[in-house]
Amino acid sequence: MYHQMVYSVLALAGWYAIALMSLCYCDPQLRRLTSLFPLIFGVTLLLGQFHEPRQFDAFIPVVVAILLSASKRRLELEIASHRC
Repeated sequence: MYHQMVYSVLALAGWYAIALMSLCYCDPQLRRLTSLFPLIFGVTLLLGQFHEPRQFDAFIPVVVAILLSASKRRLELEIASHRC
């Protein structure tokens, strides 16, 4: 059971790290949604237990939106640089 939790945490941490690196390219409105992560962390700290990373699955849609927004922005910047 411990090994499964470690693999889940590593998988989530990888996605969160990629999203964190993509924040500078995403929409400013979407950056504000990252304030949800400390709230989820706080609720888990107060009421939950940290033996499962499943509590942080609620933040996955925000991570996906950040990655898609950053990908779109970088693609637009790349297309604009090739036009000049």
